Amino acid sequence: SWYYFVGRFLGKAIFDRQLVDVHLSKTLFKQIFGFPVDVDDLRETDPTLVKSMEWMLDNDIDGILFEEFSVTADPPPGTESREKIIIDLKPGGRNIEVTNENKAEYVELMLKWRAV
Repeated sequence: SWYYFVGRFLGKAIFDRQLVDVHLSKTLFKQIFGFPVDVDDLRETDPTLVKSMEWMLDNDIDGILFEEFSVTADPPPGTESREKIIIDLKPGGRNIEVTNENKAEYVELMLKWRAV
């Protein structure tokens, strides 16, 4: 896959102590070095998602948004299936509704998933 190739390429360059002029996002750098990723880091890569999550935190969502603790994503590259897959943000997430009481946890898990 493309990610595997880029990872091998950059790994080889680091191993050989070669300078590679590439632009990597602040989010990716933080993940590589093990620092926590926060909302401001994701604002650079996905401002629409951050704006949506901020709106969710600032407003009453009961009866307006109908979300679960899961996301729908494309299948991994190289798989034969073209059907979308459901990824739980926490165990059993597809069966847990997001409410005003747990929306902060949902936003935290969603931003963490998006950062990866």
